[in-house]
Amino acid sequence: MLKAAREAKAHTSWVSPNPGYEDALLGFVRGLLGRLQPNPALADLQALAQTLAWFGALNSLTTVLIKFTSPGVPDLYQGNEIMDLSLVDPDNRRPVDYALRERLLEELAGLLDTPDAAARIAALAATPEDGRLKLWATWRLLELRRADHGLFSDGGYAALKASGAQAEHLIAYRREHAGRSLVVVAGRLFAGLRARPRRLPVGAAVWGDTRVALPRTPDGTRLDNVLTGERLHVERGGIDIAEVFARLPAAALVTVSD
Repeated sequence: MLKAAREAKAHTSWVSPNPGYEDALLGFVRGLLGRLQPNPALADLQALAQTLAWFGALNSLTTVLIKFTSPGVPDLYQGNEIMDLSLVDPDNRRPVDYALRERLLEELAGLLDTPDAAARIAALAATPEDGRLKLWATWRLLELRRADHGLFSDGGYAALKASGAQAEHLIAYRREHAGRSLVVVAGRLFAGLRARPRRLPVGAAVWGDTRVALPRTPDGTRLDNVLTGERLHVERGGIDIAEVFARLPAAALVTVSD
């Protein structure tokens, strides 16, 4: 609490701490959140924290997708391969549990080789706040970057136009280089979709008629989603988000050559 207050610099700071304010703040918080039974304030805060964790995890998935596919060099802070709720120094300098990350990655590595890969990946999204989905997306996108270095080092960037009822909840763009193409579609502003915690914002019930146009891409072009292993096809000059986001509200679609 004090770290957050000092970082905000509204009434106290690291350089000029205000002991009177800080003591009053700590007293208020301790009084409000004392472990009394029942404690309606604490119960409400815990419920709010669970909601924030859910939507925050979905936002984290979008952040990973954009970070590893947009122009520039992605900056991956060690330890942030999964969820890390550290705030500022020194909390974000604690030793990284690499053994945990290695174990989780080993568990995830074989998913694409299973016949029900898409369903099993979607199951990860049922609890995005546990960090496994973030680690999965990080691994898959780093593998993509390694496999096609030129696309990300020299590839162009073009924004793609979304239309339909939920168009404002999308970020979409294309990277192209030497005949290779990557279409990125990411969800945003998830709470505004009226989605509820524990219910992924996927499928036709959420996205309706929302589409992303793909200029210069012939109908029938095949697109593979790096994040789920699913294959889509371009139809009527674009892609339907209800299909693209059938399991995850994020997609990295590579063109499949004949």
